[in-house]
Amino acid sequence: MMREIRQLTHDDMLETARIMGEAYPAFNMFSPDDLEKAADRMDKMAQDEAISFYGLFMDEQLVGVMRLYDYQMKLLSAELLCGGIGGVAVDLRHKKKKVAFDMLQFFLRHYRDKGATVAALYPFRPDFYRQMGFGLGTKMNRYAFKPAELPNGRRDGVSFLGVADKEEIRDCYNRQRAQTNGLFALLENDFGSLFRSHKHYVVGYREDGVLRSYMIYYFHRNSQDTFLSNV
Repeated sequence: MMREIRQLTHDDMLETARIMGEAYPAFNMFSPDDLEKAADRMDKMAQDEAISFYGLFMDEQLVGVMRLYDYQMKLLSAELLCGGIGGVAVDLRHKKKKVAFDMLQFFLRHYRDKGATVAALYPFRPDFYRQMGFGLGTKMNRYAFKPAELPNGRRDGVSFLGVADKEEIRDCYNRQRAQTNGLFALLENDFGSLFRSHKHYVVGYREDGVLRSYMIYYFHRNSQDTFLSNV
């Protein structure tokens, strides 16, 4: 059986959406309409020169998909190319055939050939990715508190942000990135994701006319039994 990995085109996106929808049920991509919308979103993502979709074909049948990202990383005082990968998904009918393994090997060769120094991914299966030489990165801490615990301070300079503030957000992020080891440069698609969902709220703080900080938040229902309890 002939196996080939190649870059995906517009004609492959609907099947890509189906494979990803079955691999990640939490995305709720089941109905034909959901799949059409997902395929359209991926088509738009692929227009970003830093993002590309690849798939593994068996005898011309698409059985595995992935997204590759050309990230720019700040490492100490240097800017370097970092290969990123996401959306790895295998057709349920072709599990246990080393489809994901072959795609990860392609990913590593692809960025090694491009001169990347580092490769990064979200390790939802650390045991699987450890077999390919990946290790865990810096520990991340998550803090939770109730809004009532915030001090009742001044709100001068605080406002909601939108698409029109995109360049200010980028500048604010880049100032922090310049002094933080390991941060990626934001991609255009990051801004699309930020403002595409109506569930997300972006709030910023300006001082002397300059955006000094911003945060993103959304509401999550704390209970399905009542609409009055949210976190």
